[in-house]
Amino acid sequence: MACARVSTARTHVPTLVRAHGPSALEAALVTALRDERAAIAADPGRLAAPIVVAVPSDALRVHVVGALAREVGASVGIRIETLTRLAADIAEHAAGGTPAQSAERAAGILTLRAVRESLGKDGAAFALAASASVTDLLDAGLVAELESALLEALFDAPESPAISRPERRAAEALVAAALCAQRDCAEHGVARRADAFTRAARLLWTQAGASAPTADAARASVRSVWLYGFSDVTGVQGDFVDALVAA
Repeated sequence: MACARVSTARTHVPTLVRAHGPSALEAALVTALRDERAAIAADPGRLAAPIVVAVPSDALRVHVVGALAREVGASVGIRIETLTRLAADIAEHAAGGTPAQSAERAAGILTLRAVRESLGKDGAAFALAASASVTDLLDAGLVAELESALLEALFDAPESPAISRPERRAAEALVAAALCAQRDCAEHGVARRADAFTRAARLLWTQAGASAPTADAARASVRSVWLYGFSDVTGVQGDFVDALVAA
């Protein structure tokens, strides 16, 4: 297992800390945080830009906070956040502290409506389950420009000959529903939780290499980001991590 460190300072490069198993990885994290606390004590100026330990879930965040309290002590200058919260913080910081409002319930309604319209009466019984697949497609980073490539890859896959015509139509309907839901959310100003990754990644990619005040503000919000506890990421999360590395 590994823990990645992404520094926001241009003079540093990402590093990967490897450990054998979750217990060893947690021990390595605790050691690194203890060293960081000692560095902060020696140089209080580090408090101006804290480090962030980004984790995939709130449950793991609570666990890491507990481990930090037991093993390290005071955690001033060290933030433990979910990756979602970090993305929202970066976008909010660059926007001058104005938070983008997420509306998961409204997004779910719009998604379900798009699915029902795409599947028609024959697929009405499966609309709720299909909505989860549509959400997965959007979380993977599906956009209108990728529709043709996605369907081509699907139907040209080795397993494609075994896919029946109704199954092909269902796959096309799901892709269409995802893009319809995406358009509807945008038209109604409804932000999905995963949209925070897209907004933050777009900001970081656009301003990577820039010297604009907003770019400097976005980079200055944290000094270093440590990614901990991830076994996988969605497409939009992966884009965000790539943008963090490039920023």
